[in-house]
Amino acid sequence: MFSQEEPSFEQDEQPEEDVKYVSEGIYLSGHCPALRTPSSSYPSPSLNSELDEPLGAAAYTDGEEDGPLREPFNISFVPPTMVTEDSVSQEEVTRGHLVADAHFDELAQRYVEMPTRTVLLSDLERNFNSRNQERALSLLQRKNLLKVDSRYLYAANDPKIYWKLSEVRWDCDICVPKELGFGAVLPPVDKLDWSFTMRFDRRHWTFKGDRRVFGFLPDHRMLYIGQAPMQADVFIALMPVDAFAAEPEPVRHTRVPTTMSSVVARITISMITYMLVKAGYGTVYMTEEYPDVAKEYEWRDNPIWQFTTETLRNLDRAIKEHYDEWWQGAPDSYRVPEFIDAEPVAILAKYGQNIKIGAPATFEADCDTWNDMIDFNNILRIHMAYAVHTQAIEASGFEPIDPQRILDRYTHVYTTADPNTRELIEDLENYDLLDGDGREIPIFSEDGLPILRRDRFRDPDTPPCGLLQDLNKVLPLFQESSIIPLQDPELDDGERDLQDEDFIADILGDPSEPMTPIFTYPQFFSKNIGQWQADGVIKPLLRPLRRLARDIGVTVDGPLCIEGFKSQAYNNVAHHVRDKARTHIAQRGPLTGATAGAWARDASTKKTALDTLGYASAQLPHERLARQMRTAENHANKNALRFENNFIFHIGRIKPEYRSGGGFYEHVLMKLRKIFFSPEVNNALCSSTVIFKPAVYPRILEWTTYPITTLLDRVWTLRVKPNLTNPAENGRPDPVYVELTSVAERCLNFAHTGAAKVLNRNLMWHMWVTRGILDNGFPAFWPGLVIGGERRTAPFVELSQWPLAPRPEYMPLVVSKRSQELTYGLPHF
Repeated sequence: MFSQEEPSFEQDEQPEEDVKYVSEGIYLSGHCPALRTPSSSYPSPSLNSELDEPLGAAAYTDGEEDGPLREPFNISFVPPTMVTEDSVSQEEVTRGHLVADAHFDELAQRYVEMPTRTVLLSDLERNFNSRNQERALSLLQRKNLLKVDSRYLYAANDPKIYWKLSEVRWDCDICVPKELGFGAVLPPVDKLDWSFTMRFDRRHWTFKGDRRVFGFLPDHRMLYIGQAPMQADVFIALMPVDAFAAEPEPVRHTRVPTTMSSVVARITISMITYMLVKAGYGTVYMTEEYPDVAKEYEWRDNPIWQFTTETLRNLDRAIKEHYDEWWQGAPDSYRVPEFIDAEPVAILAKYGQNIKIGAPATFEADCDTWNDMIDFNNILRIHMAYAVHTQAIEASGFEPIDPQRILDRYTHVYTTADPNTRELIEDLENYDLLDGDGREIPIFSEDGLPILRRDRFRDPDTPPCGLLQDLNKVLPLFQESSIIPLQDPELDDGERDLQDEDFIADILGDPSEPMTPIFTYPQFFSKNIGQWQADGVIKPLLRPLRRLARDIGVTVDGPLCIEGFKSQAYNNVAHHVRDKARTHIAQRGPLTGATAGAWARDASTKKTALDTLGYASAQLPHERLARQMRTAENHANKNALRFENNFIFHIGRIKPEYRSGGGFYEHVLMKLRKIFFSPEVNNALCSSTVIFKPAVYPRILEWTTYPITTLLDRVWTLRVKPNLTNPAENGRPDPVYVELTSVAERCLNFAHTGAAKVLNRNLMWHMWVTRGILDNGFPAFWPGLVIGGERRTAPFVELSQWPLAPRPEYMPLVVSKRSQELTYGLPHF
């Protein structure tokens, strides 16, 4: 069907291996650096999918050890072992109660009648420092509401604190080309050190980024084909021709996987191979132009091809020139719906770059880098994540700056940032430096940026303050629409602002009901302190974004060139307390897997059980996490509030002179940076920020989770480990301790993430755990958890109190089923 001539090598080149193999209907011969099968550790099965093979111990890792970060950092991420089939929703966590409560019985009545007590953070710190296990465990047997003592906090306007916008980082880009081919992947100029690896053995890899940049539904339309520089994933997508329009029809995206069916993937691979022949790539040629996509046995092996900019440009040219003829000649078996009225495009997706933007010392070099990185002339739309790091610094002293020094740098200084209300300060020498509370009176430049009036000094041994968000104050940030309305070009800026307000009022009606969906993620068992995500941008960003869009856009009329559509705020330390990019070990629930290993049946699952047991026995996961957190204190200067915003840039709507890499960097990204440094945006975010004194965060997570980690430690030590290490004498652990361990690990996960997916609405609800968290932020346990022993540190489960499913089953409720099936396979449970 396919064949290929023997390759020739230059005299000083020798192939590592001369291999002939059938690969997707293509016969190849020559250098084969790697031939891999899909890794069983990578997929994250959906709740209802059946696994062909269990994940084994890999269920407690982030997937391929040497693979790229294939999705953006997301505070809502939960590993598959911790997701429950009947979890509460993030909306219910945000609201603080279940949307529908159908669980009311005598035990529930006892919960309602139990009083809620206040527990001080200082008490939890004292328990942790003294390792008071009795006191810690007793806290789990009551309803608690955590209160953070004032001694741990600074007020946002405390005169000892100064705010610092430490840096801006670019952390993601997804490029959609404006025509078929590889335009989104190819750099602007040929580069000797540039390469692209194409492979077809990872067809099960689905696109995990945000889909809104596509302009079409990518469901079952994308095929992972390899990796470009900077660990950029490349997908071939069958893009409907309507989506190439400057203003594509809006679509409602789903969570349907993007992976192609086997037949569609084979047709796509056949098309690519056809184009390789047309491009004269290597010595590949085809014995059949349209191989039979129904013959599975002919599509088993997987080639790996290396491309330079020259050879990929040749392939890109071949697709543009020959795709119509290939499609016109295709047989009926190739005319599947995904290919009809669609064209193949390569989509580039990069995550986790975390590259600093706007450093003055490297500005020219950064512009050159961007010139070499992206050819904006080939791009239709690009999605970028833009992250701003804000720090609160405890000052050890201040020294006034000579007013003349300020005027030498800024010719004019003003009373406010708003050009409509500001007044020129004509006598800065006699303009008050401090207000009555000892806070610096701000002044502003012509551009509306704040000007420092005092030099600040800090103790180098004192880390920045820990920053999180007051979840009760997040809502006002979004109480106007995140939609950027169209502009009337005949209006001046003042009239446009009035028009914007009318537009917002017409769309929203009651301004107290935000259009933007907001989800909060409380941390450390607090009811109202943590992190948040939103499907939109904060209100103070709207007008600056509109002004920027008018400045860089081709026209002020019609759709704008910038679309802000998603944001999140969290502490940057999250990036420094994890083994992998997405999770730390305590988020994955490995103790549940180790405990359930007592029921392993065959050689494979017994090996998994031994691996998880060995991992847990060496050091308990929460102990390992504590070490990681202490290590994170070495990154104390990274303790900052990370404010991420996601934007779609419509390149065709941007002025042509800004469509080079350097032009985009200087006139778009640098101006966007200025917006985030403006008081209009910065003050709004600071108003919702909780400031912990130095060295409190992230240690606070250890203090507040100590009752749960004590429970895990005692259950493991007394009820599980002796049975696992000496099963002949002690037998298997009681199954209730598999479930209790799973419940406790989910509590620990929630304390770190605030993610609702770990909270079960059946077993954990009847055990009062989910109720306690939703009501007060802090887990409570039902009377079935008995704390006994001489020192009252021996947890025991009263079996007669174990929650049961309602009639007619009356079966014990469980929460670990999914975790066990992912680890050991469906027959295990």
